Amino acid sequence: MDLIVVTAGHIDHGKTELIKALTGTDTDRLPQEKSRGITIDLGFAELAFNGCRIGFIDVPGHEKFVRNMLAGAGGIDSVLLIVAADEGVMPQTREHFEICRLLEINSGIIAITKCDLVDDRELVDLVRAEIAELTEATPLAAVPVIECSSRTHAGIDEIRSALIEISRNFRRGGELLAARLPIDRSFTVKGFGTVVTGTLVSGNIEDQMELELLPERRRVRIRGIETFGQKAQRAVAGQRVALNIAGKAHNEIKRGMLLAEPAIFGVSQSADALIRILATAPRPLTDRQRLRIHTGTAELMARVRILDESGEIRPGESGFIQLRFESPSTFIFGQRFIARTYSPQHTIGGGEIILPSAKRTKRREFPDCRRFLQEMLVAKRDPAKLIRTIIGQSGTSGVSDARLLEILGWRTDALHKTISEATIAGEIIIEAGQYYSPASAAAGERKILELLDRLHQSNPLKGNFATMEILSRAAVSGFSEPLISFAFRRLAEKGKIELRGDAASLAGRDTKLSVTQAAIAEKLKNLLFEAGLQPPKISELIDVAGSRDLSAIRSVLRYLAESGEIVIVSEEFAFDRGRLLALLEKIFEYADRSEDRTIDVAAFKEISGLSRKFAIPILEYLDRQGITRRNGDRRVVRKRQNRNPTDKN
Repeated sequence: MDLIVVTAGHIDHGKTELIKALTGTDTDRLPQEKSRGITIDLGFAELAFNGCRIGFIDVPGHEKFVRNMLAGAGGIDSVLLIVAADEGVMPQTREHFEICRLLEINSGIIAITKCDLVDDRELVDLVRAEIAELTEATPLAAVPVIECSSRTHAGIDEIRSALIEISRNFRRGGELLAARLPIDRSFTVKGFGTVVTGTLVSGNIEDQMELELLPERRRVRIRGIETFGQKAQRAVAGQRVALNIAGKAHNEIKRGMLLAEPAIFGVSQSADALIRILATAPRPLTDRQRLRIHTGTAELMARVRILDESGEIRPGESGFIQLRFESPSTFIFGQRFIARTYSPQHTIGGGEIILPSAKRTKRREFPDCRRFLQEMLVAKRDPAKLIRTIIGQSGTSGVSDARLLEILGWRTDALHKTISEATIAGEIIIEAGQYYSPASAAAGERKILELLDRLHQSNPLKGNFATMEILSRAAVSGFSEPLISFAFRRLAEKGKIELRGDAASLAGRDTKLSVTQAAIAEKLKNLLFEAGLQPPKISELIDVAGSRDLSAIRSVLRYLAESGEIVIVSEEFAFDRGRLLALLEKIFEYADRSEDRTIDVAAFKEISGLSRKFAIPILEYLDRQGITRRNGDRRVVRKRQNRNPTDKN
């Protein structure tokens, strides 16, 4: 198993010399590092022994270089904590230790270096006591503490053996995650071009694979891979990787960028997160405070929104926050980060990203937001439950593949496999590429029944209602179109509603006319029959129908149209159904005698004996019904069909 180990400790406690003794590699690569005798930037070395491969990241110990230390702290598996025997635990020892705890690095070794410089055994025992006090009640309290000397090589074999034992027993999680490589260096090699390096924190990378450079969203192609200094066709999570890439100049790529599997990860400037403030922090974290956020190899400036009414998180406490970043970056659920004050720079805490691309949360929404974020944390080790939690929170809006991938950073196949299993179990509903919980689907069904009942009550003579009208009304309440479409089908299957083409009604809902409405209906039918193909306008029916309420007359007309007794051809005119069918028969007979089955307005007027006032509304109605099709100044008449040609009322 490949293992990535980071050094940690105070300046001049012998980190670089210890790595050199273990691997034979001097990780101080910069001239100024050689001249000053301290590590300024990241250094790298490898150790291969008995089938195990260990990559070392040597990080600076000086307080001024903690920024570079944090750039190397992402994607590490274990820590080699260095404490010099002649100085003991120092300020940067404590800061590096706290950073490891905040990053949840729970395995490693503590090396007491420079033991050859100390003659007094009591001084070494005192250092051991300081280490025990530092690590008390933490996972690192149980790790080996080994005394050594890089000059005499005392204890070096013991440290090497302990590291190999950690490597053999190490089990890396994140099997569902897509490929992700935070970049820590970019340079050019003569004859090859751009080379970037980093620790592959998740997924696999293949030679000639296409990757996405984030946050730019620029596609690049891999044309060469090295792992642990050797050419390879494939790199896997946990390896130090150098990639020769095509499509980007090295000076356009900066530390903090990310190479990742395309079309998976998002780019945003916000995230909801959990943060723990160190007990040693000088003051509480407050609302709107500006912080330096270190995650992966990136350093980002951000403003904090405390998701609690108190507006602060005290030292030694944890809380939920929203980070509003000043520049775009990529985040996923579970991604660790370190928080430092803006100026002067001190590490004050750290935590994990929970929800990338988080929307702004209003104060009244704080309790629900905290509840959801806590539910996600509880579900973090159960992939199916985590997905159900996210989908449940999306409510009646639903959530897409793209959003789930953006939040989780999973491979597409892993996401679909997990969703498929949950769908079979009835825990997730899929509709038009959106995912919903059963509770949201049930809410959609209730909404349709509620809207239909309300429409029936306000329009008692209308037998059914356009599904588009119901979709529109439901959308105002936050219900997505796919969810309502799914709910329509479910209700029809259950027999609770009746679907007739693009219209719906409550099952068993009868439309009955009152005595007054029945009298109006009888007058209207008689009037339209007697008027033939030249009826009065609907707006002129008030006096004839014996009612002064035009809306009531229109309701009765719609009822008669749905019952098949009349045909409403426009907002202005309604016709007796029998009279209109007789006219249609004449039109069909005319078309049958014509070579091209066409008719113009003049011919129609001659056949019907109607003026333009009535002819045009009838022709436009026939166009809408598909009985005729306009072609310039003429209309093509379709052939007779078995069904009644006016059934599309």
